[in-house]
Amino acid sequence: MKLVYTGLESSGKSLLLSKTAEKIRQRNAEWYEITGIKRTMAFNTPMSEKFKKEILNSNINYKEWKNFEEIAKLTEADIFIDELIKIFPASGTTPLSMEQLDFLTQGAKNGVHLYCASQDFSQVHK
Repeated sequence: MKLVYTGLESSGKSLLLSKTAEKIRQRNAEWYEITGIKRTMAFNTPMSEKFKKEILNSNINYKEWKNFEEIAKLTEADIFIDELIKIFPASGTTPLSMEQLDFLTQGAKNGVHLYCASQDFSQVHK
């Protein structure tokens, strides 16, 4: 799954992303109870200490990251990207590496879901 919230500056995209993270935390906690599989929730912007504790107490791995290389090999993960353009800029500016292309096109096969926010979707690599 790839979900992208778009809108003008200060329109609530990051808030929607945070609300989505809470729903995903609840889903992942249920998933662990059913399967015993721990998913990872990875964020490029730090979450509150309270939310980090809720994630960890739900048998979910918590990860903060800054560079694509830190998430490229994740499996069974929900990755949250605030300001998507910083990670996947439009194709006219910087071409995506094969690793990035594989991640975007094959990630779901490895249980990777992306939840993102971007001010200008037209400037995001498609």
